[in-house]
Amino acid sequence: MLDVKKATEIANSSFRFLYDNRLDSSKIQLEEVELTEDGKYWLVTLSYPIESAIPGILQTRKEYKVFKLDAETGELQAMKVREVA
Repeated sequence: MLDVKKATEIANSSFRFLYDNRLDSSKIQLEEVELTEDGKYWLVTLSYPIESAIPGILQTRKEYKVFKLDAETGELQAMKVREVA
């Protein structure tokens, strides 16, 4: 079974692979890590800043991705956008 450190490393690596290094990986932040109640999956939430330019104003907001990893193998099962209320 993967430990929490390995699960976060896999999620981070998966993020960089899927986004093909289009984002500055030094700005990716770990937000949450959770082992599901049945112990089958790690849910790892990562955030990254998105800058949008409005004439005269630069705004930065965070976007969140949740990575669902098989707790035994580390295989990526899903990646979803996490909506923040």
